Amino acid sequence: MAIVTPIETPPGPRRRLRLASPATLQPIAEIDVATAADVQEALVGARQTQPQWAALPIAERAAYLWRVATRSDRERHP
Repeated sequence: MAIVTPIETPPGPRRRLRLASPATLQPIAEIDVATAADVQEALVGARQTQPQWAALPIAERAAYLWRVATRSDRERHP
């Protein structure tokens, strides 16, 4: 949960949002909002890749996801 505030951006399809903690009002992050074209591109890529992912054994998929989660956690908490 976060307090979301639009950030003024130049004209165009991209929007940015500022996220703040509801408890402290301290800034958490600024993020770009995906456009419809971004979402469509992501869907096409996911649909193309899904059969290869599904063909991997469960243990291999779990190991991959564990590595991604560990890396993400290290980047968030250096």
